[in-house]
Amino acid sequence: MSLSENANRMLRENLVWVEDIINFLPTPLLVSYNLPGGASYTYINEKFTEQIGYSVQEIHPRSQWFEVAYPDDVYRQEVQTAWLAQEAAARQSAQKYIEQKARIRCKDGSERWFIVKASLEKQNLDIVMFTNVDEAESQHQELIQLNKIKDRFLSIVSHDVRSPLAMLQGLLDLIEDKSATEAEVIEMIPAINTQLYHVSHLLDTLLAWTTSHLDRIQFMVRDHDLAALVREVVRQVSIEARKKQIELSVEAEASCPIAGDGEMLRLLIRNVLNNALKFSRRGGYIRVQLLAGADTVTLSVEDNGVGLSAADIARIYRQEVFTNPGTEHERGIGLGLAVCQSFVRQHGGLFQIESPGGMGTICKISLPIRQDI
Repeated sequence: MSLSENANRMLRENLVWVEDIINFLPTPLLVSYNLPGGASYTYINEKFTEQIGYSVQEIHPRSQWFEVAYPDDVYRQEVQTAWLAQEAAARQSAQKYIEQKARIRCKDGSERWFIVKASLEKQNLDIVMFTNVDEAESQHQELIQLNKIKDRFLSIVSHDVRSPLAMLQGLLDLIEDKSATEAEVIEMIPAINTQLYHVSHLLDTLLAWTTSHLDRIQFMVRDHDLAALVREVVRQVSIEARKKQIELSVEAEASCPIAGDGEMLRLLIRNVLNNALKFSRRGGYIRVQLLAGADTVTLSVEDNGVGLSAADIARIYRQEVFTNPGTEHERGIGLGLAVCQSFVRQHGGLFQIESPGGMGTICKISLPIRQDI
């Protein structure tokens, strides 16, 4: 046996030995060795395949790993920027490794939190270890969200609820004291009615979110006419649409039978329409369309308002609690679309939102006509 053949045999034996050791480790591990001439060798252990799911071919080269692990463009940029900054600082200070907490999209479609730790000792060797901290981090993120919501609840109760009630109390005092004329009282009623409508909707959303978040909501399936529910809610919000001079149109069949929870469906439609109203400019339009298929029905609400950024759409899909002011400084609590997604999921449906070119928004909700209960 020649010297080169003997060296190759020893290399193969050593690789098998190293792989055996790596597979013995209890956490996912990725090893990448850059060979002279530009070639590279990548190995993942059994725990990597078990917990994250990808094969070597799906994550090689390094740029492809970032594409599959962080499919959201905005979040991927955040992760890469933070990683490169940490790497540069660590090499400057002669640190041996860096670590970062990140939310990784696994092959099964789930997103899990990992602490990603990489060795910096060898320029041509990458050793990356992944520690699954999903349960602890998910609980931590949930506590942060709940704390934000608690603060928002206090703000809502102190302003959004108290102000309309104070207006109503003031009107009743004027009537009782007979210090306002009948014409003045009649003139104040529309403004108070609008305020009370907002409070009623706000409290409905808060109650729905709280009960669904605490898994205490009861899913009451009954036969309903979705077309009738859509027209009912459209009538309720049409006053607000007229105030902003927004053209509100409905295109639907005379009837659209569906099995579902009536109160959930009403609040679902109302939240989507209120969201469109909030971000529509004065003089704009909102088009409501109901399309029935063989097994599903799709509610589409399209507006030509200010639209959504890719970052905000990603936050909506993650059901983050956040809010932006409306076109006429309307306030919100940031729970409306989160409640929508929760209700759509309970009905076994699909929630989609898009903003082509950031010009206007299209919200589509597809629901099964029948419920398997």
